[in-house]
Parts: sequence; structure tokens; C-alpha cells
Amino acid sequence: MENIRARRPAEAFRAAQAVLAGTAAALGIEPGEGTLGGHTLPPGDRD
Repeated sequence: MENIRARRPAEAFRAAQAVLAGTAAALGIEPGEGTLGGHTLPPGDRD
């Protein structure tokens, strides 16, 4: 994971979001901006 984060931070960010979404689903938590950082842009995607 560290190699991916260093070379492709946006991809690592999205992978981490996917893990968090799966965890939220397993716990019965409704995903949203407040719980998963949906309002946050991945590194390198900023204007």
C-alpha cells in the first residue's frame, strides 16, 4: 500500500475509500459525506 500511495496517491485514496465503504456497509452505517469524506478530493485532483 505504501508503494501505491507514493506513486499513485489518488488511486490509494480511492482504494482507502472503498475499504471504508465496505466497513460501513458491514456495520450497517449509511455511507455519506460526513462518514466517508465524500467531499474530499483525492491528492492530485485539486485545481
